[in-house]
Amino acid sequence: LQITPEQIIDAMDGLPPEHRHCADLACNTLKEALRDYLKKRREPWKVVYKK
Repeated sequence: LQITPEQIIDAMDGLPPEHRHCADLACNTLKEALRDYLKKRREPWKVVYKK
């Protein structure tokens, strides 16, 4: 996964300096969500039992 906080900031036409940490949070959250999706897509039967 090659997305960076800077790419998110650029896509939003910039962010104020006091909100730059939001791009870091968004980047990390997106990467984690994609990892989770890919993992569950490979092993869909485990999702049913994971409670």
